[in-house]
Parts: sequence; C-alpha cells; structure tokens
Amino acid sequence: MYGIVRFIDTTLLPASAPEDFPKIIHSGIDEEGQDKKSPAITGPDGAVTLLHQLGRPELIERFLDIEGTMAFMLTTHASGGFHNAYIKRMGAYLEIGLLDSQGELDPCVVFKIEAPDAAYPWPGKTGRWVPEIAYARFMMHGVEKEDIVRFQGGIFTKAIWWHKHYKFPVSVDWSGMTPEKRDELKKWDEERRAALKRS
Repeated sequence: MYGIVRFIDTTLLPASAPEDFPKIIHSGIDEEGQDKKSPAITGPDGAVTLLHQLGRPELIERFLDIEGTMAFMLTTHASGGFHNAYIKRMGAYLEIGLLDSQGELDPCVVFKIEAPDAAYPWPGKTGRWVPEIAYARFMMHGVEKEDIVRFQGGIFTKAIWWHKHYKFPVSVDWSGMTPEKRDELKKWDEERRAALKRS
C-alpha cells in the first residue's frame, strides 16, 4: 500500500492549510511511493518539518518572521555518507537544498513567499510559497519549471525524512543574532545530540 501523508496541526502551521503553504509532516512518506489521494510532498513542508523535529520552537518562529528577521540559515552536518541539508531564507525567498561531499548543490530549489492575501488567510502571516527556481545536476528537459521545483522540493523533503536529518548536528544563524544567542544555540545543539545518543 502506498503512503498517504498526514500533517501535524499547530496554531502557526495548521494542517488544513492549502498546498502552497508549509505544513509539518507527521507520517506517510513511503519508499514505495504515494497514494494518489495523498497530499503532495513539498519543499517548504520539509523545511518546517526539520525545524519542528529539532524541538526548539524559536527556530520556526524566526524562520517565518519575514519582516522581523531578514535572513535565516540552518545547515545539518550529516554523517554516514548522507548529503548535508540546508534551509536559507533571504527576505521573501526560501532556498533549500542538499550539499554533497564536495559542497556541490544537488538539488537546490527556490520558492518566493508572497505577501499575505485575504483569499488565503493563514496564521503564518504570509501569502503562498510559490515555486520559483530549480537547479539539479540532472535536469528534466521538457518539463514545466514549476513542476521541476515541486519535484526537486519533494526530493529534499524525502531526504530529510528518510535520513533523519534532525538527529545530525546543526548550525543556525539569522540576521541580528547576538554572540550570546549563538553560544546558547551551540550549547543547545550539543545537549540535544547527547540526549539523542542516550535514548
């Protein structure tokens, strides 16, 4: 049986949001593929799912705070031969991707975060997250740009899910971060990983 994606319902990221808004994945990503009734697996879903799994709500709040936090960057430092993953938001543009051992992007996709729209009321205080740009080592010719971005975003999210990137060390930065906050996050990450090893 193929998987049907289910979402976690939170105040900031409701499970009932339309497809072009990020949602936290709870279950249902299947290696055999997705049931035709399953919601799409999107890149923004992967970004917020990773941030949620790290267990520090401040990260999602900063990530979604487009007006108050101009830039946000998080990178996982994977082991076991897996690619590193990164989430980078600059203003209203989200870039997500995987980095191989040589630091090469594969894939990398960009979404444009639209301004709030009364037609799409959403607690995250943005409009839709629209597929914008795609880069991959092996591009698909003859396919619409938006479809490529969606496909590559799905690859990113599946990698986050299957390889459990939330268990790897992470580095986090955002505009205006103080040295004290940077030290606090470094200590938090060390304690988080120590707890994972004990569990």
